[in-house]
Amino acid sequence: MRHFLLLISLLFTTQFAFSQNGTIEGKIYDERTKEELPFANVILMKKGKPYAGITTDLDGSYSFANVAPGTYSVRAVYVGYPDEWVYKIKLHQDQNISVDVFMKEGTIIGGPVIARKSYIPMIKHDEVWTGMEMNAKEIARFAF
Repeated sequence: MRHFLLLISLLFTTQFAFSQNGTIEGKIYDERTKEELPFANVILMKKGKPYAGITTDLDGSYSFANVAPGTYSVRAVYVGYPDEWVYKIKLHQDQNISVDVFMKEGTIIGGPVIARKSYIPMIKHDEVWTGMEMNAKEIARFAF
């Protein structure tokens, strides 16, 4: 009997501990077209550090469950868009918050994508050689 009471009290304590956490959920949209963005990366930040991360589904939806009470930021990352942030999301006990993010298309400055101003063909249509020896001056002629 004593073990049964211990088990019941442990179950109630566990249920109470998990019931205090909340949920942060939402959708990621293109700001101009209002279309959902599937497979966007969503990072939940707490005190400037990553707390959790997830990828949106086909409908652009995401959900962070069992999140401890506190103040958070949501960072959305999607190819072709600059990162978008939503700051100061205050989550209380047993609270469910919906945070939709609208991403703006634009130029990524300092990102990993490098674009050239003009197209430079690697092989010129009329200038194809095979088995040729070249000196330094000839090689410099083809330098970009």
